[in-house]
Amino acid sequence: MAMTSVHKGLVTRKDVSDAFEAAEDAIKRNERLTLSLPLPAVNQLRYAAYHMRKAGWDPSESDDEAYHLERAMGHCRRSRFDALDGIVYSCLDFITAFQKLCRSRHDLMSEYPEYRSDYDKMADIQDRLQGLRKVQDMSDEELSQMEEIASRVISFKRKVLRLKVRVERLECIRADDEAIVASQQFLVPFVATVLGTLTGVVGLFVTMWPLLPKSQVIRWSLVVLVVCALLLGLRWFYHWAARHMLTERQQSALAKYHFKFK
Repeated sequence: MAMTSVHKGLVTRKDVSDAFEAAEDAIKRNERLTLSLPLPAVNQLRYAAYHMRKAGWDPSESDDEAYHLERAMGHCRRSRFDALDGIVYSCLDFITAFQKLCRSRHDLMSEYPEYRSDYDKMADIQDRLQGLRKVQDMSDEELSQMEEIASRVISFKRKVLRLKVRVERLECIRADDEAIVASQQFLVPFVATVLGTLTGVVGLFVTMWPLLPKSQVIRWSLVVLVVCALLLGLRWFYHWAARHMLTERQQSALAKYHFKFK
């Protein structure tokens, strides 16, 4: 076949076998350093196994050996790169989550006394990871460096897991912070608007009072009517403003303080 002649001799079975083993090794590294299974890399290895079988590992399935060997080699390389990339991305994701945790808690020192030094160490690790070249271009020395960095991140992960109870307590603190932010964004402007409206209504009554009918019954009936209309209007405005100015998360944060939004 024409396709066979183009690819013939470029990739050998030993090349593919070595690449397959290298991909398996990278997947095992990923599992050990991220504590999870790198599914994209595993899928690439499955595709490689399919082409290896089609290339003649199973004689009954052989139809274009050179083509399938090349495709198998490509999938093996992609599997290895995906597994190694997964290590880097997993580390960076954890570091980002860790930094967000530290930045959003004002009294973290009381629960996590070492967090300042750990935060600085994490920032240094982040810089080292971001300074690495693409895994496709890494030398063996750089791959060893990446594994050493990932091992340090794993130790931090285990430390955070041991602080699980403290972290759960800090989640409540974050909810309180969100409630404060929500009150600043919504309640303060709302109260200011209500006070301004009440001031305007009082001023209107003071101005219009001499012009109202002399009957006290009519005057006070008008006052009650206006006050009832004002209360209904404020209730409607409160719910409308809450729906349009607060996110669901902010509403949940304020709900614990018995605010109602429906």
